[in-house]
Amino acid sequence: MKAKKVFALLLAGAMCLSMLTACGGDNKDDSKEPDTKQEEQQEDDSKDEAKDPAEAIVDTYYMYAYDVGDMKMTNYFHFYEEQPVIGKVFCASFAMNQIFTVGTYEVEEAEYAYECYKDRAAVESEEEGGNNKTTGTAPYTITFYDFNGKEIGKCGYDGDVLYNNGDEKLTAVSAGANMYYKEAVDGDYADTFEAEIGQTYLAYVSDSDATCTIKLSHNGRYEDLMDMLVEGTWTMAETADGYEFTLTPDMDGDTAAVLVVSKDQMTATYTPEGGEGIAMTCTSKEAQAVATFAGEGPEVMEGTNCTVTLYLYDDNTAKVTLGIPGTEMEIEAGTWEAAGSDYKVTLDSGEITTAGGSVEYANPSTMIGEVTATLTAQ
Repeated sequence: MKAKKVFALLLAGAMCLSMLTACGGDNKDDSKEPDTKQEEQQEDDSKDEAKDPAEAIVDTYYMYAYDVGDMKMTNYFHFYEEQPVIGKVFCASFAMNQIFTVGTYEVEEAEYAYECYKDRAAVESEEEGGNNKTTGTAPYTITFYDFNGKEIGKCGYDGDVLYNNGDEKLTAVSAGANMYYKEAVDGDYADTFEAEIGQTYLAYVSDSDATCTIKLSHNGRYEDLMDMLVEGTWTMAETADGYEFTLTPDMDGDTAAVLVVSKDQMTATYTPEGGEGIAMTCTSKEAQAVATFAGEGPEVMEGTNCTVTLYLYDDNTAKVTLGIPGTEMEIEAGTWEAAGSDYKVTLDSGEITTAGGSVEYANPSTMIGEVTATLTAQ
């Protein structure tokens, strides 16, 4: 009986020793042969965390989509890689590629307070009387500009979600305050992304033939109708006197060209490879306001006054608008010229001159009757 006990104890001790040795052996082996895949994944994760969000956003789509009957309503933001001179271009698409806003953008490490619906279910719940907006603060702010450098809106950004508080200056349509989620380029919405329509960056017409045109689009594509239709890609360089666009056709045999554009981008010279230069004029660039004066006008509805605004543009044209809740209407136009540090403005209704940053405006007959207002520089 004693012998059996001794044998059992010895066997148990041997098994424990074996287990300890095995455990020690595993640890020893782990130190010699680490899990390479795990380390690679950790390294990739570390790189992602360290990547500048301004770089991470490049060539990325942020999507907000929901079902409308049998259709899928899609709104998205597309951020292009930075290009020489023009910079970082974006395209915001709404209502299934029916409405677009394009321009340039910047990403900065600045907090953005958001109040957005995370999905369509939250919107529908609020329509029924709930309050389902998600609030918070994103660590980055994206600022959007038109191609003339005028700010048109901001969104929040955290690397995975874009927070749009529903700024209509940016969306050009009431798309709502929504959260846009990062979407794979080749994922479920690949067809929608591929259908993004090139929006005009610059367009020119020949001074001698109105049928001869050039259109440069936001996505780096161009359409050349100077002779026959030629399509391709463009690149941009800055020169001492303006800009030079190199037009490279898609198809061998089509004619390449150079478009030399003035500093203000209002005139250009188109030169086909091996050909003569052709003078052109811009048809897409809007005049920019060099001075704006605004003030309160008469009451247009109980408790609400209109806003009267005088705009002076860099092409020496002028216009006056009435701002009524929900819209802004032009009521007259004219021209202006400098008068020392002030402006002399000739309008349909008469002549006015600014003085010390303000001007008295009076128009006896507009669509809402007589309008008088003191307008001050903005």
